[in-house]
Amino acid sequence: MDAQSLPSLIVIWLTFAQSICSECINESVVALPVTEVVLSNEHTVRGVPISVGTPPTNISFLPEAVYNDTWIYNSTEDFCNWTTPAACFTLRGGLYDTNSSTAELKDDVQDAGADASDTERATGPNIWYNSWATDDLTFGGVKLTGYPLGMPGFDIFTPYNSPTDQAQIGVGSNSTFLTALKEAGKIISRSYSWWFGLVGAIADAQMDGLLAFGGYDTAKVTGNNYTKALAPSSLSCTSGMNVIVSDLVLNFPNGTDASIISPYSGLSSCIRPDFPGIFTFPWDPYYNSFEALTATSNIGREQGTGGYGGMLYWPGEVYFGDLTIEIDSFFKIRIPNELLVIHPSNIVDNGRTQYNDTVREVLLDPTVGVNQGDTSILGRHFFQAAYLLVNYDSDSFTIWQANATTESSLLSLGNECPDPGSKVAKNDTSDSNTAQSTSSPLPSATEGRTSDISDDTISENSSESNGISSEAIAGIAVAAAFVSGGLVVLAFLYILRRRKRQATIASADSSTQLTPANQNNGYDFNGQPPVYEPMSQEMQEMGGDAQAREMSADQKPIELSIQKSRASHRTTAYELGSP
Repeated sequence: MDAQSLPSLIVIWLTFAQSICSECINESVVALPVTEVVLSNEHTVRGVPISVGTPPTNISFLPEAVYNDTWIYNSTEDFCNWTTPAACFTLRGGLYDTNSSTAELKDDVQDAGADASDTERATGPNIWYNSWATDDLTFGGVKLTGYPLGMPGFDIFTPYNSPTDQAQIGVGSNSTFLTALKEAGKIISRSYSWWFGLVGAIADAQMDGLLAFGGYDTAKVTGNNYTKALAPSSLSCTSGMNVIVSDLVLNFPNGTDASIISPYSGLSSCIRPDFPGIFTFPWDPYYNSFEALTATSNIGREQGTGGYGGMLYWPGEVYFGDLTIEIDSFFKIRIPNELLVIHPSNIVDNGRTQYNDTVREVLLDPTVGVNQGDTSILGRHFFQAAYLLVNYDSDSFTIWQANATTESSLLSLGNECPDPGSKVAKNDTSDSNTAQSTSSPLPSATEGRTSDISDDTISENSSESNGISSEAIAGIAVAAAFVSGGLVVLAFLYILRRRKRQATIASADSSTQLTPANQNNGYDFNGQPPVYEPMSQEMQEMGGDAQAREMSADQKPIELSIQKSRASHRTTAYELGSP
């Protein structure tokens, strides 16, 4: 190696180091929008757009933490006997036609190659009656061929099963969707992240969300996070994401605060990204406290088709402040009023979603009667203000305050990447009620919402996060280690090569002087035989082939009807999995 070749080798090494340090960024993440999906009936329903079958049918899916398989209602069995076929089509997010040219009917869940846990005859939210097919799914530039699809044999929107009316992507711990993506090489880790987006009462509080597989969007999180170990799935919390809601704080427009929970104890709660509404909790004493503190009185519960089950109020008599939800006494998520109080929606007979401007809906769901003792639920609309990451590889989940933005910066999770969901609290053992976070006052979820983030906004977000994140620091450290290590090795090899060349020249000169023609006849001036001090066991470069290889890596106004034929309240109680 000569001095002229050293810069070239340094460039090669820097390129290699850069490729390693950027390997996690925007690689191996399948990111899908949560948006108003246009169905074949030309109406919309909020969800994740996935095309099914051939010719492709646009279906609106939602993630379902209860199940592991993918469930979709078919066109011959929609189970909507309380409404019109047109309204049912929208409610279901579209219907699957098994006459698709690529559909192949299967005998059962095993024959379809899906996970059998969703259909087991056991106590819980299981779908005993079902049929199966395999077909092609297309989404986000990805195509899964022969993918297993379960079709329920009854309406699984019941107190004992899923609270989601439409098609569902099971994202449980044995998710067939995650498995298919990983086997296809589209993701590295068995993980998903969820931000529902904004479905608020005003235009500025409306924005598409994101469902990402294999990683999360760092642009959509802000501040410190809350990370905790996943608990085993149970009847009280099928998702395994158990938390204690230690306080519910009313943030009044005049700047004063009031606690709904104090002096009562905290609420054992379950995170359910599929469940409609922000929070379910007992009417007595907690919702009574809410109405007493806010001096409001509800006029009933929302019961429209496709609605969220919140409490209704006259527009001038509704709460106008924010709500802060405190988890485990230290981590806080603030929900602005425009996300807490909305215009109720209803899917009318022609299949269109209409909004009622004559009343307001508070997205809180108080439980009553026999359901009052149910585990409370942090649901889908909580994830307007919060961002969720679930990492099954590390058996953990992480929550951040959401940063509502259209900007995106995807981070893939994997063994070789810094993983915020892989670090459970140091004091977390078998007790799943321990968690880690360093909490600080967080901004409203609708702060800084813009399609173009200015330098000031970036600086503000950075300061809220107390500087550079630990993931960025880890990435920088890895980069520095590779670069500095490479430079040291290259410099060492260069010095060795130079010394070897000098030694060779010196040896050649010495040989000339010690020829038989030399007047000393091969001896030194003292008449002794010449003593050679060559580099003993001559040093060589490390062996290896010359070919560089990449490291392996494994959604106008009309009055709402306050009637509905189905159950007016959802519960988490479970019985045997029959309709």
